Amino acid sequence: MTKAEKFVEHMINRCQIDGRLAALMGSSNNGYGLMVEAYAEMQGLNVEKFERQYAKTLKVCREWQRI
Repeated sequence: MTKAEKFVEHMINRCQIDGRLAALMGSSNNGYGLMVEAYAEMQGLNVEKFERQYAKTLKVCREWQRI
């Protein structure tokens, strides 16, 4: 795995843990889109499908962190 791939994977995982980071990245942010697309491509996933699923995951994580 390249350093770029490690970084993308780290950020995908970190956004699920840290709601503040996910909020700063924001789904309308170009960096967020690039990160999600890169991760989906790395994993051989359909980009649009992963993007929808990941957005749902982040929403659940943010709700959990409010408790």
